Amino acid sequence: MDTTSSALSRILWLLSMHQDVQDKLRLELREARAEHGDAAYDELVALPYLDAICRETLRVYVLRYWSRFDAHLTAGTRLYLW
Repeated sequence: MDTTSSALSRILWLLSMHQDVQDKLRLELREARAEHGDAAYDELVALPYLDAICRETLRVYVLRYWSRFDAHLTAGTRLYLW
């Protein structure tokens, strides 16, 4: 799974767990759509609450790309994945 789909999956999962945040984001998106119509990229990146949600998700759930060729572990090394 690539980092974009991982981040979007985590964001959507967190939104599903926090109805109040989901409602506030929905309101911000509806207001933007009423003002600009179908939002282009420039309008979406200017939405402060959407930006905050994305940044907080990436802060809390740091995305790391691991390949089987990235790390060389010796026997007995502890590896913690979350």
